[in-house]
Amino acid sequence: MFGTFGAAQPAQQQQPSLSFGGGMAAAQPQQQTNLTAEADYAARLAACVQNPFLFGDERDQVLAKFNSVQATMGCGKAYFALNQPPLPMNPENVFCKWKCVVYMPKKDYISEDGVVRLIFNKSGADVYDVRGALAELIHKMLGERPNVQVEVDGVNPLPNNKSELMLHVLERLNDGNVRKVPASELHSFLLQPTQKAHLQAMLVEDVQAKLNLTKDMEKQYLEKVPPGLSSYMWFQAQRDNPDPENLLPMPVVGFEAMYASLKKEVELATMSKNVCQQVGADVKQLEKKVEENKQTALSYQDKLDRLMIRQLHVSSTQPVVSRIGQPLTSFETNLCDHISQMNNLMEAPERNLKNRAQELTANIQLHDRYLTERSKRQPRVDLRSLTETEKEDMGKACELLLTVLDACKDKIRDEREVLMKLMYEDSFGTQ
Repeated sequence: MFGTFGAAQPAQQQQPSLSFGGGMAAAQPQQQTNLTAEADYAARLAACVQNPFLFGDERDQVLAKFNSVQATMGCGKAYFALNQPPLPMNPENVFCKWKCVVYMPKKDYISEDGVVRLIFNKSGADVYDVRGALAELIHKMLGERPNVQVEVDGVNPLPNNKSELMLHVLERLNDGNVRKVPASELHSFLLQPTQKAHLQAMLVEDVQAKLNLTKDMEKQYLEKVPPGLSSYMWFQAQRDNPDPENLLPMPVVGFEAMYASLKKEVELATMSKNVCQQVGADVKQLEKKVEENKQTALSYQDKLDRLMIRQLHVSSTQPVVSRIGQPLTSFETNLCDHISQMNNLMEAPERNLKNRAQELTANIQLHDRYLTERSKRQPRVDLRSLTETEKEDMGKACELLLTVLDACKDKIRDEREVLMKLMYEDSFGTQ
């Protein structure tokens, strides 16, 4: 058993029934109405609408129309005869047009689910804002035991600026298992005088255990026509039920009931919108934190990379520093000799190439000066003494010489570029 739950007074089993104002609730079955009173009310209603006899002239017809309007609206008082009290018009009369049937989901709750409803005389938004504090207060009422936890299932608005808070209690047993406190047990505990006084101080008007209807009770509910509805309308609504397994028809009679239902839907939509906005703000804040964490992680990764490089430098330098002043080992001496031999083999072709390049440079410079001096000499041939054939031969020879000269210059330029490249590489390697 759950601690002190039910210890002061045994939990009384209550039969669940349907409450038109708030859905499924635990209550006693309604008593049968007085058929005689209903028949008398129907007769007087018919007299008010069809044949009132108050003035005995044509004014009675005007009164009949006025009574019809009141009966249609479901409000006011109808006069129909002398020495007779006026008949109050309520929404349950057959002439009232403000009535409909809606479908509500069945409350699939059992006592083991442990769900209890607290009806507050406060708006749904106000209760939703302090739901955490209310859970803590109820936990204090339960003795603030560490193995007990109060969890809020949800907050729903109700008509007349009221709301309901659904909660359940979890208890951790000695063997480590967690169980839900049965709804009947928790309901009985909260209805004890001390706990009830604390709840009333918290503006709690009623405490109800969330229990579903049994098959017999549901059958009895559907067979009985609710007040204000015709049998045709009620049974037709049952035939039009889109999901009889999960939905139950609920009568809404009167303008005030329909307005309250509409107001409840508006309040529920407003509260859902506020919750969505709050969730959206929380998501944006979380996205901002995620981005900040990514930047922090990148900075840490950069620091880690630098530390790893530094560690690599230290680990590679440490053996070298530790060997300073020590003689070379035989392995290191052989390795140095081998490296020197490889270096000599690699530099031998380069030295031969340098010598060959120097010889080419000297030859190029010598031929360049010779060609330059020859090009500056003036021709000593007397052109007047030459025949036309000799002039043509000499012209062709000059053109051939110019071609050879251009080829030599290109060759010289290429060899000069190769030589400059070799000299640059040699100077870079020496440094």
